[in-house]
Amino acid sequence: MNKITIDYKRSNEVGYDFIDEILKIDAAVYEKHLQGTKNSLTARFNANRESYILAFDGEKIIGYICFFPISGELSRKMQEENKALDDDIEVSDILPEYPKDIDADVFVISIAISPDYQHKDIGKQLIKDLFRFLFNKNHAGCKIRNILLGRVTSIGTLRFRKFKIDDYKMSKENNHENKEHEA
Repeated sequence: MNKITIDYKRSNEVGYDFIDEILKIDAAVYEKHLQGTKNSLTARFNANRESYILAFDGEKIIGYICFFPISGELSRKMQEENKALDDDIEVSDILPEYPKDIDADVFVISIAISPDYQHKDIGKQLIKDLFRFLFNKNHAGCKIRNILLGRVTSIGTLRFRKFKIDDYKMSKENNHENKEHEA
């Protein structure tokens, strides 16, 4: 295995081809009903170009974390209605930029690592890079209030709790357990 590098990628750096690679990783680690579609992933990426941190082994994408700032309305809905959201997130609820004039919550919608690369601390590094990215945004004057996440595996829950992030309230029917994958 080549040296694994983690980097922030935007559309002008990787183009839209990375979305097909994300779909392949999702198919390997998530049950069908938990996988996004090409249309939904493309729409999210178009809504906020800074929504992915990608892990590479050479030229190959081996994992990712997807996150974005969300509207206050969506944040309230997620927390008050106790509902996990994924493909039902409206593009209008994804903020195109990290705001400097209002407090915003960031939603971590997914993190996944290709099965051949699990248990190598790639998920841990992606989370650290997420924190670094958000710290830099805060330092630049953006107002980030909370990090929200929905969990679908016990491993993902444990990974984020190590970083002192707890998931937003979810009802039992929305707390899915699926194929185990590193998060």
